[in-house]
Amino acid sequence: MGPLAAQTCPAPAVLAANTPTGFDTCRGDAGVVIACGAFALTGPATIVRMPLPYPIGRLVVQSGAGFDPALFLLRSQCGNTAACGYVTDAGIAVDTIDLAEVDSGDYFLAIAPWRWESTPCGQVLVTLELTPQELALTLDGMFAAASMHR
Repeated sequence: MGPLAAQTCPAPAVLAANTPTGFDTCRGDAGVVIACGAFALTGPATIVRMPLPYPIGRLVVQSGAGFDPALFLLRSQCGNTAACGYVTDAGIAVDTIDLAEVDSGDYFLAIAPWRWESTPCGQVLVTLELTPQELALTLDGMFAAASMHR
């Protein structure tokens, strides 16, 4: 699954576009025990910073056998009381979020299980998928500039 890293809320990793990044949630943040004020987590959370100047692309999270994490996009802060921008749990080894369905903003992605039938932690591979056109526009800053002129 590639190199593994553990992150905590105070210093979360930021994803690079189209670069799969491995995380071991067993070394994640055990301080986040409730996601979106509603989901009691059953294991530690890997936290990734997700600034979205414009909602484009797709987030893909692959997990290992027996580990079924959910994906929680926490708005603007990382913690037990953070509001949710999006939640998904497909119940299979691959979860995705179509970021076009999410409002622009600063998010923290929490990856953690909330169902007791899942093992409490495991390895995940996270990829922020952008087409070449989406990547070029994001790097140019055109979306951020366009949203400021509305």
